Amino acid sequence: MSVASSGDVGAPASYPAASKNVLAVGEASLQLDAGANWLGEAGCGGVSRYESQTSYQRAAATQGRSYRTGPNVAYDADALAGFAVYNLYNGPSAS
Repeated sequence: MSVASSGDVGAPASYPAASKNVLAVGEASLQLDAGANWLGEAGCGGVSRYESQTSYQRAAATQGRSYRTGPNVAYDADALAGFAVYNLYNGPSAS
């Protein structure tokens, strides 16, 4: 299986991420209150214009459409969230 970025917020799902043979990965931003209780989340992705939903999406989807949605997986990408990301590509001293 291949992995691809799911694209921008509000844009239709695009290839290769819209393919049923690709794991679409997107960004997410969590909204928390002052007590760190979950309020909601926002993320990227969209609905394909051509690819039909897979069986696992039909079982879990709540948007009521018959086309594939993405992303399949999301990761925190909010610069204001304070989420630490370490770059070990250039060696252990890079961050």
